[in-house]
Amino acid sequence: MSASSAVSFLMSYNCTACLWLMSGILPPLQDRIFFVTGATDGIGEFTAELLAKEKCTVLVHGRSPEKVDRVVKSLQRYCPKIFGFVADLSNLRDVQRLGEEVARKFPAIHGLLNNAGTFAGDYSGRRKVTEDGNEYSLAVNVLAPFLLTSILLQKVRASGAGRVIVTSSMSAMRCSADAFGRSAMRARMVRLSCLRA
Repeated sequence: MSASSAVSFLMSYNCTACLWLMSGILPPLQDRIFFVTGATDGIGEFTAELLAKEKCTVLVHGRSPEKVDRVVKSLQRYCPKIFGFVADLSNLRDVQRLGEEVARKFPAIHGLLNNAGTFAGDYSGRRKVTEDGNEYSLAVNVLAPFLLTSILLQKVRASGAGRVIVTSSMSAMRCSADAFGRSAMRARMVRLSCLRA
C-alpha cells in the first residue's frame, strides 16, 4: 500500500490519531505529559508506572501525601520527570486548586486520565456528604473530573492532539444506585468513554 493510499484509508475511517502520528504532529512519547488522578493505587498506579517506563512526564495525583511521595520516588527509578500532586477530590476547592496548580506549571497536557474514584465514600454503606454538601461518590466520581477537565481543557488542547480519558470501576455496577448514590449510574455512563479535547 502506498503512503497516499494509506492516508486515504485512514481518513476514510477518521483515524485522526493515526494521521497525527504519520504527519509527525505528535511529539515522541518521552516528550509528552500525562496527568493521572488516583495514581497511588491500582490501575492509576499501574498506568503511571507504564508511562514512566516510556520516559513520559507523569503527574501523579493522590489524596495522601505519603502515598504520593512513595509513588513518585518509585517511578523516578524509570524516569526523573515524575511530579506529585496532593488533593482531596471530594472537596471542590481542592480540585480547583489542583487544576490551577497543574495549569500554571505545565503549558500542555497530552493525556488527562481521570482515574480517581470511589465505590461508596467511606465504604460503610451509609450516605456520606462532603463539606461542600455533595454526596461523596458524586463529588469524587462526577463533579471532580468535570471540574478538573474544565480547568485543564485548554492545556489538553494546547498539546495539539491531547486526550481526556475517564475510567470507572466495574465494582460500581454491582451495587444499586439507591444504596450508593449515583456511582452505579456513573459507571454505566462513563464505562469506557474517551472524550476528544
